[in-house]
Amino acid sequence: MAINKQCSWQFFELLDPIKQFMEEKGKSFPELNEPQWLLDLAFFTDVVQYLQTLNKSLQGKEKLISDLAQIVFGFHNKLKLFTKDLQTKTFAHFKCLKKISESFPDIPVETEEYMNKISGLAEEINRRFNDLRSLNTGVSPVGGFSFHVF
Repeated sequence: MAINKQCSWQFFELLDPIKQFMEEKGKSFPELNEPQWLLDLAFFTDVVQYLQTLNKSLQGKEKLISDLAQIVFGFHNKLKLFTKDLQTKTFAHFKCLKKISESFPDIPVETEEYMNKISGLAEEINRRFNDLRSLNTGVSPVGGFSFHVF
């Protein structure tokens, strides 16, 4: 199921009014008050935003394969930065996760599972773009792709 970046972000941003509305209607969703569930939602929202940005960057006409490769491999490198951010628990690149973690200062944020998810995403990118990476072995000013004029 594809989740729109705007939709997941808006749900996250409207969480308090949604909780209030559900209470007024007599509906109970205990997950909306459970810190771990909210942390998971925040992490999901942050990652979906990055994936949507990557997706948009790869779309469009007249893009060279070298440009697309640079975008994909740049995102792959960004995942390493995200892992470091999760290890240090600074959450500089995870604004939703940071917001929820600050809302529950007494609840420790266990980032191991999140780092595993980021690692799995990096492995999936490696798997899907392995052929493209193998083409990217030469050194040239054109995105790492070698070519011969004569």
